[in-house]
Amino acid sequence: MVNQKLNRYFGLDMRFNSLILLSETDKIEHDIKLLELFEKYKGAIEVMKNCQKSQLSF
Repeated sequence: MVNQKLNRYFGLDMRFNSLILLSETDKIEHDIKLLELFEKYKGAIEVMKNCQKSQLSF
């Protein structure tokens, strides 16, 4: 039942022994990519806030 919901809503197919275990190096690389993505997202939000503030000041 859980597998059906995961598959339907998230496209995940969870079966026994189907998970991929990452090495420590892969985990670190994955975390670095996530941090870089977060920084880009945070920067985009700041730019949007600054644009909105400048538009309000006109």
